[in-house]
Amino acid sequence: MSRLRLVLLLGLLALSLGPAPGEVGGCGAEVEEADAEAFCLAQSAWDCRRQEARGEIGAEDVQGCVDQSVVDCEGTNWPFTCQPFPTDRQAQACIDQLSLASNVDRAIADIPECQLCGGGS
Repeated sequence: MSRLRLVLLLGLLALSLGPAPGEVGGCGAEVEEADAEAFCLAQSAWDCRRQEARGEIGAEDVQGCVDQSVVDCEGTNWPFTCQPFPTDRQAQACIDQLSLASNVDRAIADIPECQLCGGGS
């Protein structure tokens, strides 16, 4: 193999190992602030399901609980004292934990991933 081919091959190999710009973890990736209202809605919807799983509300009441969440979460913003604001990744980590059956009996405030802004959402 010629020296030029070897250099080109090694160069292509090096370029293919790193993340593409804009990809998660890429050097050019921008950290996105989580949308407070969307987070409130997702967290509240999972809390309704968690209440159902604990037997606190019936299956027929889950939709009413979610509907109330829409009203309660409308216009929600992160508190000004919450600096820096939580990222999409942090908010999703909380939602992922809320969706686990193993966490159904844990209070949201007791789930470390949900300690955004220093408290339980």
